[in-house]
Amino acid sequence: MFNSVLWYAKKMRKLLLVTIGLHSRNTRKAYRLLVLGSVVLTILSLLAHGQRSAAKELYGATSPAWSPDGQHIAYIVQHPDHTDLYVFDVASFTATKLAENASDPSWSPDGQRIAYTGHEGDNVTVDFIDVKGGKSTQLTIGYYPMWSPDGKHLAYLVAQTLHLASADGAPPRLPITASTLTVWDYWWSPDGRQIAFMAQGTTDNTTILYTINSDGSALHKIADSTFDASLAWSPNSKQLLLLGYCGDTSVTNLCVAEADGSSLRRLAPPRLQSSWSPDSRQILFTFNSGVCVMNADGSGQHCLTRADDPYNSDFSAAWSPDNRQIVFVRMHTPQTVKPGELYLMSADGSSLQRLPDDVQSF
Repeated sequence: MFNSVLWYAKKMRKLLLVTIGLHSRNTRKAYRLLVLGSVVLTILSLLAHGQRSAAKELYGATSPAWSPDGQHIAYIVQHPDHTDLYVFDVASFTATKLAENASDPSWSPDGQRIAYTGHEGDNVTVDFIDVKGGKSTQLTIGYYPMWSPDGKHLAYLVAQTLHLASADGAPPRLPITASTLTVWDYWWSPDGRQIAFMAQGTTDNTTILYTINSDGSALHKIADSTFDASLAWSPNSKQLLLLGYCGDTSVTNLCVAEADGSSLRRLAPPRLQSSWSPDSRQILFTFNSGVCVMNADGSGQHCLTRADDPYNSDFSAAWSPDNRQIVFVRMHTPQTVKPGELYLMSADGSSLQRLPDDVQSF
């Protein structure tokens, strides 16, 4: 129980740093205190799983994830006392609740199932559910699952150690990282051969970025970073985009490196939540509370959204698989309105639409 709460505290702290933006200096202190209140409520909500799920009690949306075919978006709706999994149909513009007491959705490569963290009593478990049939299956104790690109395995965390299990639930379920490493977040390479991850550094506010083979061999340090680190694979698995220290200078920048950690170089000043577009031509990132893009070489930086209110922030942006659309979360603080809402727009920033609040039970 303690490990799961500690993990969520660290995840929410990371989210807090992303939401604040580190660039909005004038409102940072007040914004930090307001959002921190939400973080405390979120952690407490994980300790008490109520049964309320009516649409009128919608508290906030987060964690959007595109289906492999780009026709659906899985996301989490955070209620005051629990979190639920929803799936949004892009064509019909409707949302359906798929599972209760769930978080961290991850689509299977064939788009038929979603793995997620299940919260039941004092336990956190790795579960998956059939998208069409609505049948949920518990795989193992753990949290933050992620499908391998070939769909044969699920990576997940247990007590902040990275594990791997067969997607059909058959043993063995093996640790990939040593217990001496405190893993906070991780990402499969698109070819499935490696996993990049971030782990506790030498102090509470530092992070070390690593890669490791999917069988647990060849652990390799990529770079050092601050707590608000991030990693993203290039679509061809040959490069890593990271927020960390480039070269010999202990200054955080948006950096790019080869998959083996070589040729580490500065691409741009710090840009949060960065990721390559599916066609590798652009990089999506958040900056000054907006969703922005740049060319893959760092040129042509411009923002697609700007929050109208200085207390709002856009984050968790994700490309659609066909490169044509972007989904993101808009957080509102103070919470006079729903704190988290999902928005969908074209890749050029046009046709901005807020996803509907009304939901259906599966």
